[in-house]
Amino acid sequence: MYLVIAAALLSIPVTFYFMTKWLNNFAFKTAINWWVFVISFAVAAAVVLCTVYVHSYKASRINPMDALRYE
Repeated sequence: MYLVIAAALLSIPVTFYFMTKWLNNFAFKTAINWWVFVISFAVAAAVVLCTVYVHSYKASRINPMDALRYE
C-alpha cells in the first residue's frame, strides 16, 4: 500500500496540471473534481489488495513438499 500511496501522491499534481491545461482548450469550461482522484486511488488500492490476496491464498494452499521436491 505504501507504493500505491506514493504513486498517488506523485501522480495527482502532475495529472491535475496537465488535465487543467487540456480542459482549458475547450469552449465549455469545466473543473476537475477532487472525488475523481479519490475514486482512482480507491480502484488502484482495491486492485492491489485483490492481487496480493489472490497470490497469498495460492501460495498458502500449495503443499510444501511439492515445492521442496524440485529444489
